Amino acid sequence: MVGMVHGQESGSQSTSGPFDVESDRSNFFVGTVQHSSREYYSRFLVFDTGATQSCVINLELLTDVQPLTNHFMNTFSSPIEATHVGTLKIGDYFINPVYHVPNGCANILSASQLIDHGLKPHFKTDQFLLKGGDKIVATFPRIGRLFLAPISDYICVVNMKIPENFDWHYALGHASDKYVDIFCRHNNASSAMSTKSANCEICTKAKIHRTPHSRKLPSSTTPFHRLHTDVLQITPISKFGYRYVLDLSIEV
Repeated sequence: MVGMVHGQESGSQSTSGPFDVESDRSNFFVGTVQHSSREYYSRFLVFDTGATQSCVINLELLTDVQPLTNHFMNTFSSPIEATHVGTLKIGDYFINPVYHVPNGCANILSASQLIDHGLKPHFKTDQFLLKGGDKIVATFPRIGRLFLAPISDYICVVNMKIPENFDWHYALGHASDKYVDIFCRHNNASSAMSTKSANCEICTKAKIHRTPHSRKLPSSTTPFHRLHTDVLQITPISKFGYRYVLDLSIEV
């Protein structure tokens, strides 16, 4: 599919045809997408080097949403209306404007628009890395003939409604009390209902200490205040009478 978005202030059709290359609201995108695959592609963000502006089919991805009139995406067959415009949050970056096209085929991210907002795409081994400074903000591996990133990885968290009784201790992989507090303050979330490490049965059995220990690695200058532990399982009793905890621990 090849298409573009352009505005028509008077509500009449463009005199230059469906592909108004002179419009300052153009949005080209190229992709082979079957209509029956729309539900599948709604779960991804598509990185497109041919798009001049971004458009999405999932309205929940956008914040600061404003309604639009007489904005259309023109395909080879018929125009598709863009009903809203808003801001898309990727990491710490706010991409604006991004159009909501409910009858579109996919969530399209314009490479040039991302660059204009300070992000830098880097191609490496069949994937695009989207960098903000030295930090990788998003990755778009090649899937088929498109470069896709799951929406679940980068969906705008400001639209998510997290219940007050959400247990961040478990959600963050049995993180220390200090790290849970730092994380919640940074994200304006409540840690009131989170389990404390001293009261966590898994932490008692799976970690050497209930709180982050003060021992330092030769290459580390700080204690493990951000130790992330995913407990895989507790083994059966061995022939020596011991049980072992299999876990994956990383310094996040």
